[in-house]
Amino acid sequence: MVNGSGIGNDSAVPARAIAALLHRARREPALACLLEGLARPGTSGTLKGRMHDTPAEGLFRGKTGTGEGAVALSGVCGPFVMSVLVEHMKSRRDDVRAALDACAIVLSTLAREAP
Repeated sequence: MVNGSGIGNDSAVPARAIAALLHRARREPALACLLEGLARPGTSGTLKGRMHDTPAEGLFRGKTGTGEGAVALSGVCGPFVMSVLVEHMKSRRDDVRAALDACAIVLSTLAREAP
């Protein structure tokens, strides 16, 4: 894999495979470094400027991706794992990113409400 987002020209990876890897990393201590390296909304990396003052801030950890005509957001929050890769976009890139952020916010809201 050349690009960790799963959408690079030389490294197309299905969202299901990325989600499976994130799920496994949550269970296996040897893979914990994968999760520790993920960006946090409002705090670090490519998510620093996204999802401010939402339930995702401080809880969601994720990896973004941007390619020709494609965007991606994969990550973990509480008991949930998500991976969404959008290709052949007909909407503006910022609108698609906002929709992906909304998915992360919903999962984070559910994670905060979970017992």
